[in-house]
Amino acid sequence: MLEYLPGKEYTIDCFTDRNGELKFAGIRQRKRIKSGISVNSITQKLPDEIKKIALEINRKLKFQGMWFFQVKIDACGNYKLLEMAPRIAGTMCLYRNQGINFALLSVYDKMGYDISIFNNDVNIEVDRALTNRFVIDFDYDTIYIDFDDTIINKNTVNPYVMMFLYQSINKNKKIFLITKHIKDINKSLSQYKISSDIFTQIIHISKNEEKYNYVKNYEKAIFIDDSFQERRIIHEKFNIPCYAVDMIESLIDWRN
Repeated sequence: MLEYLPGKEYTIDCFTDRNGELKFAGIRQRKRIKSGISVNSITQKLPDEIKKIALEINRKLKFQGMWFFQVKIDACGNYKLLEMAPRIAGTMCLYRNQGINFALLSVYDKMGYDISIFNNDVNIEVDRALTNRFVIDFDYDTIYIDFDDTIINKNTVNPYVMMFLYQSINKNKKIFLITKHIKDINKSLSQYKISSDIFTQIIHISKNEEKYNYVKNYEKAIFIDDSFQERRIIHEKFNIPCYAVDMIESLIDWRN
């Protein structure tokens, strides 16, 4: 026979030191579950009833380091124990971002260090979803990139583009800013707190000039611009990869 538990489901992430003391217990609701893994979870204040369960489990079983247990609410509003395990839970990253690094704490405890724990104690929610990752089979060392509606979008800095630019700096790639910006480009860069030192060269041209006239080193180059017309011309003339702003995600190298 099975009991139907219609209420919410929770995971309680715990840490016990080498002396058997329960140093931390934090509850998080398993709001959305996929293949048995909580892919959306939010922290909450630990109820006294749950703390009593954690202390009782810790008293009866010998733990050292990280462990967790799960509960679900029954038809009468009581917590029912589902399972427990002495290992990392799939969504313990939620409390890691509160300041409780269970894996590192477990290592330190095994090494004999006396550990202390503090919790930022603000509610935090995590959502784990399908994310795109790309590997491009093209070795480039030079980047030509636009400014308006590319690095800057709707009067704010595009953080995804800046991530890509700093990644490129780390890989010693040359970055050429090529723009028809109507204002003083150096003042605009300063306005948005972007250092001009990011760029190998700043190529500031007038509205009636063509960008392709300023693309010199193109054998191993890519071109990034929000304008389809600019990308089409550059691609036809130099046969190099050209990227719109929405395509920059494919240039982020997550392997490093």
